[in-house]
Formats: sequence, structure tokens, C-alpha cells
Amino acid sequence: MNKKRAFKIFQDAMMVVFSIISLLILIDFRYTKETSIENISKTTHQLENKYSAARNYYYAYFIQTENRVIAISEEFQAKVGQNTQVAIEKSLLFNEINKVTLLDTMEDEVYSFRRATGLFLPCFVLLVLGLGFKIGPRLNTLVFVSEMLLIADFIYLLFN
Repeated sequence: MNKKRAFKIFQDAMMVVFSIISLLILIDFRYTKETSIENISKTTHQLENKYSAARNYYYAYFIQTENRVIAISEEFQAKVGQNTQVAIEKSLLFNEINKVTLLDTMEDEVYSFRRATGLFLPCFVLLVLGLGFKIGPRLNTLVFVSEMLLIADFIYLLFN
């Protein structure tokens, strides 16, 4: 077997491995292991500094329950009252909070960073891997970068 053929087999095997990891992350995002109902003890917002061309700050909003602090959007925070009950859905594999639902209004929210790490990035990686498998060596750099992003996402989900 020549070196080019062996390298092609290795590349295809790595694409399969990264596809499986992407599918695991998508399954984790979609399915719930447990749902807990908790009372909101308080809502807070915090000034966060960043350096950009527009403005140098933004507000981060949180709800605090008996067991955890959960980041939420400004719109969701406006609907939350003190002692409101929320249903918190935890993911199947990585124990991340997938969704928070207000029980009195049935309004729900998925935190944007969870949506990015659990849905958008794995879908992007699957798309790039599919194109890389179909088109071939012209997309090797993009395939490599997407695989590294997926590794970073997987490590974040494992140790968060």
C-alpha cells in the first residue's frame, strides 16, 4: 500500500470520527436527561466590559435558583418575577442546561452560547466534512480548522 492511499484512509477515518462526535453533540443538544422544577430566588444583571467600535460594555442577565445560576437574555429576564417557578432541562450526555421554561407563561429560552456549541457548530462541522469528503483535498484547510473547533467544543462540553 502506498503512502497516498494510507493517508487517504486515515483522512476518511478521521472524518468518520469527527462526524460521530458532531452527532453526539447534536444528540446531547436535542434530548433531555432530566427536568427539574426550581423557584427563582432572584434575578440579577451585571455590567460586562468589552472593547469594540460600538460601545465598551453590555449587560449580562442571570436568574438564581436554589441550586444554580443561569445566564438568560434581557427579554427573558423582563418576564421573570421573584419566586417564579422554572423548569430546567439538562442535556443527555454532557449535563448542560438545554432549556429554561417559565411554568406560569410557558415561555422558554435556550441560552445563545449553548445553541452555538450544541447546534450550530456541530451542524457546520458536518457540512464541512461532507463537502470535504465530496470535493476532496481543496478543502483540507477548512476541514482541519472545523475539526479543531469541534475538539475545542467537545473539551468545553466535557469539562464545563
